[in-house]
Amino acid sequence: MADPRAAMRATIAAAGGPGTRAGWSALWATAQTPWDLGGPTAVLAEEFAAAVASGRVPARAAVLVPGCGAAHDVAALARAGAARVVGADVAPEAVARAAAALAGAPAGAEVIEADFFADARLEEGSFDLIFDYTFFCAIPPALRAAWGARTAALLRPRSGRLLTLAYPLAADALAADAGAPGPPFPVSLAEYERALAPHGVVREDGPRASPATVAARAGVEAVVWWRREAGGDF
Repeated sequence: MADPRAAMRATIAAAGGPGTRAGWSALWATAQTPWDLGGPTAVLAEEFAAAVASGRVPARAAVLVPGCGAAHDVAALARAGAARVVGADVAPEAVARAAAALAGAPAGAEVIEADFFADARLEEGSFDLIFDYTFFCAIPPALRAAWGARTAALLRPRSGRLLTLAYPLAADALAADAGAPGPPFPVSLAEYERALAPHGVVREDGPRASPATVAARAGVEAVVWWRREAGGDF
C-alpha cells in the first residue's frame, strides 16, 4: 500500500516546500489533507471546557487557531462561548473550505488568509488562548524559534495560555534533527521548550494523554498547557 505521507511530502516539496503558501495550497487543491479530522478536535472541547471551569481561560476568551485548515475548531470554540475566535491559514483553498464550517457559527468566529509569522491583523498581546495542534509539526524545524517568538508576542502578557497537542512525539534527537522527514515533522517536549522558554512562555500542565485522542494518534500525542509570564524578551 502506498504511503500517503510520502505522496503528501512529494506534492508539497514540488510546489515549494512546507514553508510556503504554494506548498500548502497544492495539498488542499489535491485533497491531500490527512491532518483534517473532518470535524472538531475532541480533545480541544474537553480541555477548553475544563480550562474555563477552572479559571485558567476566560469564559469569553479571545482565541487564535493558527493553521486552522477547514476551521472545524474555530466554529467549535465559538459555539463553546469564546467571544472571538480567529482562524488563520496561509492556503486560500483552506480559507474557502472554512466557510462551510463557519455557517451558522456565532458572529465572533472568523477565518483569515494570513501568514502567522507576519500578518499585522494578528495583534500582539491580544489573545487569551492559542490552540496549536498540527501547526508546530507542519512548519520546518528551522522556523521553530520564530514560532516561539511569535506565539509569545500574540499572547496576553502574564495571563495568555497556549494549548498544544504535541504530535507526533518522538525522541529528542530525532525531533531536533533538521533533516528529519516531514510534514508532519517529529516533535518533542524539549523542542517546544527550546522555542518558547526564551520568550517567557513556561509549561504549566502536562504532558499527559487524553482519552479523547484520535485512536490512530494514541501514544504519539500529548496535551501540554503553557503560560506566558512577564519575563522573557517582552
